[in-house]
Amino acid sequence: MIPGEVFHHANRGASVVKIFPAHAAGGLIFIKALKSVFPDLALMPTGGVTPQNAQAYLDAGALCVGMGWNLLPSTALKAGDTRSAGARINAALSAVFLQTL
Repeated sequence: MIPGEVFHHANRGASVVKIFPAHAAGGLIFIKALKSVFPDLALMPTGGVTPQNAQAYLDAGALCVGMGWNLLPSTALKAGDTRSAGARINAALSAVFLQTL
């Protein structure tokens, strides 16, 4: 995604713009750059967001983040391993909430 696409979606009334894949687009630097140009636009980076870097994306100005395989790896899903998925989700929530309290 490039800034022109972000502008296009913002002009069309998007309340949140999903930035995917955030990591490949430039990661935290890209989110910070977008927020400097579009300070009032809500951004949701996905793709490359992990429990370890989620808070950094929020600190960079993201409204929220999206995570997929980092929370629900396909091997765990195929094996029906809900305990592993639950542990990963709890770790992600803890990583973000413990840093914001």
